[in-house]
Amino acid sequence: MKLQIAVATIGRAPDIARVAAEALAAEVASESAHVKRALDAGYTYVALADGSVAGFVSNFITCDGLGGSRFELDLLAVAPGWQGRGIGARLVGRSMKAARLTDARTIRALVRRDNSPMQRVCARSGLQRSARAFQLWVSRAPQPAGKSARDHAARVIAVDTLTYGGYWLEGALSQSAIDAARSLLRAQPARSVIGAVVAEQDRRAIDLLRANAFVRMGEFDWWSLSL
Repeated sequence: MKLQIAVATIGRAPDIARVAAEALAAEVASESAHVKRALDAGYTYVALADGSVAGFVSNFITCDGLGGSRFELDLLAVAPGWQGRGIGARLVGRSMKAARLTDARTIRALVRRDNSPMQRVCARSGLQRSARAFQLWVSRAPQPAGKSARDHAARVIAVDTLTYGGYWLEGALSQSAIDAARSLLRAQPARSVIGAVVAEQDRRAIDLLRANAFVRMGEFDWWSLSL
């Protein structure tokens, strides 16, 4: 087997969608605007085994609350017929190499607690797991128009990934922060999701998200490494 790791181009989007469906039962709308933006950023890599896409990893850059950048290890998938050959580790290794060539201070990954293969890959790659568990909450339901809220301390971060385009809420969550993210969604039809990751002990934030029709997507760990 001849294996090559390469930067993914838009022409590889259908192959990436196939691998995502086979390996993760995840939908990648290969012709969508958010997939194009994610691939145009240049931080998605494919594993080519004898010329065919055997796996991929997608990454993107965000900013933390102090103005520093973070390299987000987002989605990793290896086609079922190619699993168990170290391809996932190779893809993560390529991502870490790319992260060190950016201004990112940290590389991190949000990993479901029941995703044992990804947990193992992160551990073997030198990332450290968070001491406590987190919950991912997501809102996809359309909301009525309203005034754009400005008096909030949370950060509203635009993200484009292979599976969605939307906004993350980070920091001190509040109703005004959620309203601000909704206003941004209404102004950006190509984005459709608002997400928030909160500690499972943070009952105030969880109650607020639930009251705003966010849906809990499961329990997760943050894996991270300072660069």
